Amino acid sequence: MKSTYPYRVLSIVAETGKIITAAEILHLTPSAVSHTILTLEKNLGFAIFRRNRNGVELTDNGARILPLVRSIIREQENLEQRASSILGIHEGTVRVGAFYSVTMNWLVDIFTKFHTLYPNIEIQFYEGGHQDILRWIELNMVDLVFIGDYAAVGHKFIPLYMDELKCVTPMDFIPPESGALSAADLEEQSLIIQEEGEDGDTQRILQRLSKTPKKPHFVIEDDNCIMAMVEAGLGIAFMGNLACNRPISNVQTFSLAPKAYRTIGLHIPNMKSISPATEKMRNCIIQYVSELKNSPTSEGIVLC
Repeated sequence: MKSTYPYRVLSIVAETGKIITAAEILHLTPSAVSHTILTLEKNLGFAIFRRNRNGVELTDNGARILPLVRSIIREQENLEQRASSILGIHEGTVRVGAFYSVTMNWLVDIFTKFHTLYPNIEIQFYEGGHQDILRWIELNMVDLVFIGDYAAVGHKFIPLYMDELKCVTPMDFIPPESGALSAADLEEQSLIIQEEGEDGDTQRILQRLSKTPKKPHFVIEDDNCIMAMVEAGLGIAFMGNLACNRPISNVQTFSLAPKAYRTIGLHIPNMKSISPATEKMRNCIIQYVSELKNSPTSEGIVLC
C-alpha cells in the first residue's frame, strides 16, 4: 500500500502554519518535516508553502491541492479501517466539528460513551462558529460536523434536534403578562448579534415576526460575550435554548410568540465513502440525541 506519509506532513503543516509545531505533533525533527515538504514540492513541480512572519503559509497552488490531499489521506484511512473491521478490530480516527453550544451540552457525554465503546478509535475535535465549520468542510478537515439548518444550505443535512430560539434580555426588562415576546414587545430594543455570516437565526426571526431587521447595536463573535453584553443592559439577543443553558443568573430568557425553532443536525462531507469510525460516531450521536426531550409543538414556527 502506497504511503500517504508526505501528504500527512503537508496537511499538518498547513493546519498549524509552523514547521516546529507540526514536527512535535508528528514526533519528528523539524529538519525531517522540512525535507519531506521539499521532496514533495520537487515531485509536484511547484512550491506548496511560503514563509511568513509567523511560520509558513500555503501558496495558491498549495491551497488548490490541499482538499485533494486530505481526501487521499481519508481514503487510505477508510481502507485501513474497513480491513480492521473485517477482522473484528475497531480502530481508526474520526474528526468531529461542532459549534459552542453543542460542545457545552452534548459532546462530553457523547465522547465519553464513544470512548467506552471504541477505545481504539481516536477522536480529533474542532470547535468554532458556523463560518469555521463551513471552512472545515471546504478544506476536507472533518468527517462529520454539527451544523444549523440555515448554515447547511447546499449540504446534505441529517436533522437531529429542534432547538427553541429564545430572547435573552437584561434583568430589568419587563415582559408582557403572557411571558412570551411578540414583535411589538421588541420593537424599540437594541439588538446584539453575532458577526455577519454567523447569525442567520436572528435575521430570520425578525423576518418571520414581520419586522425589518434593525441595525445591531453590537456585533459580537462569541456567545459568552453576547451574554455579557445583555447582562450589562446593552441590548437583547436571540439565542438557541442550548446556548442559554448555562449557569447565568443575571439575564432573563423568554419564548417568542409564536415560538420559533432552529434545527441542529449533522453533515457528513464524504457520505459515499464514509469510514467505519465515522459511521460509529454518527450512530452514537443519533442515539444520544434521540433520547433527549425536545418536542416542539405545532404552534411554533420552524426556521428553515
